[in-house]
Amino acid sequence: MQGMTGDSQDGGSVTITFIFGSDENGEPNVMKIPHTLLYDEGRSFGWSDPFSEDIGGGHDNHLYLVEACDDQTLFVQSDEVVDNPYAANFVNQLLPMYQTFNAELKAVAEN
Repeated sequence: MQGMTGDSQDGGSVTITFIFGSDENGEPNVMKIPHTLLYDEGRSFGWSDPFSEDIGGGHDNHLYLVEACDDQTLFVQSDEVVDNPYAANFVNQLLPMYQTFNAELKAVAEN
């Protein structure tokens, strides 16, 4: 995830900007995807929106959770693709991007 714009309250309409690799010219593949935000102040945010039928249907339960642990913060990112025949393909494509995102977020948070 590269950014989020819109109504950042529970049930609000937001647009999430993702970068999925790069194109044949080395330019980033930018996608802007609308979501209905699930938001719990100081605890979590995410979405659970349907996929279009042209990519297999089903839906995506995506959640970012933060939790205080003594003087540190636990950050958990989860993503569950449900009722979609291409779920394993999504995981194979998304996991490396999530790992990069989490490492970059950790570096920013710790500095």
